[in-house]
Amino acid sequence: MATFRGSGFPRRRHLKPWARKAAYCTTEIAMAKLVSPRREENLIGKAREYIRTHIVFPSALLGLILLLAATMGLGYQYLADTYAWSTFLQSTGLAVGGALAGWGQSRYHRYLLRHTPEFLAGRMEAFSGHRRGKHRQDRMRMEPRHRGRAWVPLWYVLAALTLLGLSFWAAAWGSVYAVAAYLLPWAGFFCARVYAWKDLWSSGPTRPGKS
Repeated sequence: MATFRGSGFPRRRHLKPWARKAAYCTTEIAMAKLVSPRREENLIGKAREYIRTHIVFPSALLGLILLLAATMGLGYQYLADTYAWSTFLQSTGLAVGGALAGWGQSRYHRYLLRHTPEFLAGRMEAFSGHRRGKHRQDRMRMEPRHRGRAWVPLWYVLAALTLLGLSFWAAAWGSVYAVAAYLLPWAGFFCARVYAWKDLWSSGPTRPGKS
């Protein structure tokens, strides 16, 4: 009986139908085991590229601009001789509040990178122009379905309204001028997002159980 060269296994055309089908299934399973890790690694790479391109870089630019503008606003308030300890405490609180919101969002994005990298990878492909027609069809399939997913947009809205409310209070009844009061929370928000992904250029997070 003819065999595969150096393998000792018979060629498929010399096998009976049931044995040929079993050999085909075994080959498919072996190929799937080889392809799956490569596909998963490719998805994680695209997800990290999406975070790097569409989250970290814009956050670094916006955080720098907003931080400089808010610092100039506080500097003007200092030159106007209206800067006091209450101004320092309230401005620090605004920045810390925005930083907490940015840290919380980054923790959620890190969770998505660990558990559903295909969702972030799909966004990267949509932004890059690949599979633009199929993206709408695949979006529901790739949508994260973890516990509490339906509440995520509500938490985003509540966080934004909270920051705006704190800024309005500090500008209207507090001791911070309006420019700094409205810019400091978002400066802290974007700077915290950049800091939260400081390990993105190293090994970075992957799925649970993997380094």
